[in-house]
Amino acid sequence: MTIKVIDAICGAGKTSYAIQMINERANKVGFGDDEPYSSDKKFIYVTPFLSEVKRIKERHY
Repeated sequence: MTIKVIDAICGAGKTSYAIQMINERANKVGFGDDEPYSSDKKFIYVTPFLSEVKRIKERHY
């Protein structure tokens, strides 16, 4: 198991990077229908801000 920790100053793009990495590793389930994306990869996103949690949930396709 590999754990990757991303740490930088505010505004450096950590959340955007996390969203990009999660979406790149997601696999579409179904055949072009409204089925959700799934992944065999697991992600833990740690933040003290609810706004960042909402951002991750909205941008994760």
